[in-house]
Amino acid sequence: MEVEILLYSSIYSFTAESFIEKMEAAKDKDVVLRINTPGGDVQAGFGMIAKFIEHKGAKRIKVDGKANSMGAFFLAYSDNVEALDVSEIVLHRAAYPSWIESGADFKGSAEFKTLVKINKDVRKGLEAKIDIEAFEKITGVTLNEMFSMDSRIDVSLTPQQAKKIGLISKVKKLTSEMSSDIQAKTISIAASFGVDVNELQVLPIEAKKEEKKIIKKETKMTLIELKEKHPDVYAQAVKVGVADEKDRAQSWLAFVDVDAKAVIEGIEKDSQLSQKAMAEFSKKMFSKEHIANAEKESDKDITTDKPLTDKEVEAKKLADFESEVDNNKND
Repeated sequence: MEVEILLYSSIYSFTAESFIEKMEAAKDKDVVLRINTPGGDVQAGFGMIAKFIEHKGAKRIKVDGKANSMGAFFLAYSDNVEALDVSEIVLHRAAYPSWIESGADFKGSAEFKTLVKINKDVRKGLEAKIDIEAFEKITGVTLNEMFSMDSRIDVSLTPQQAKKIGLISKVKKLTSEMSSDIQAKTISIAASFGVDVNELQVLPIEAKKEEKKIIKKETKMTLIELKEKHPDVYAQAVKVGVADEKDRAQSWLAFVDVDAKAVIEGIEKDSQLSQKAMAEFSKKMFSKEHIANAEKESDKDITTDKPLTDKEVEAKKLADFESEVDNNKND
């Protein structure tokens, strides 16, 4: 029996860790990966892809919503990929946030070299999967342009276009049953990684409006009412509740050495760790390391010549004079 693994969130280091653990637990089984992600951290995403590639069992992919950025490259490593007719696929080269790539020293850094390697690897996987000529004709963008390290070009594909180039093998029409299934799964795990449910649900416009009304109405329910009217959702929520809060707190605590005050505030306010907050922590971390290294260098003892005493000066003059006399004798 297939093991179902959900990628229904942005990609962070902690979501990658959870994904890899689930893939490892299913190493002797067939898996179906259900994707609904806007992408995220490059190195975390590439680690997930590497784990997916090495899986020995059969693996299928279902695009339940968004397969964007690093999430889109998963599609190149599964023979059987299906997407809903309302799915969204966006490809671009693996990239760091603009504030990192715009740095004056970025292109000479270890991070840049890592990024080049990652792009080389995912490009190889993509080229092996798709009809390159069809891709460039449909999108008007060459692979060289898309993978250029001098720019970042987003290439959006409809499921139908993705099928024409060979990235997916089947397009399925979204049904109300599928919508309900996606919604139930999204609600059950959204809080775990701070996912905006409405943002990640990919439904027809009419269905989206209706679902928003339902969600708005149900947010006014008490826990007792939720348990009575939706026992399955309640049971699932209770099951993941403790793990969700633990993951939320741990994601903040990873940066406690960078800014303890901000971490404590984030945890106490029940806030999820956003990409903006992570970027700010990264800036502070870099700044702290830079200052620490500078202070460390400034603490080093500087070796200088010790000043000579008057007596030592006279002795040196006498020694130099005697040396010169000896040299003249030899001449």
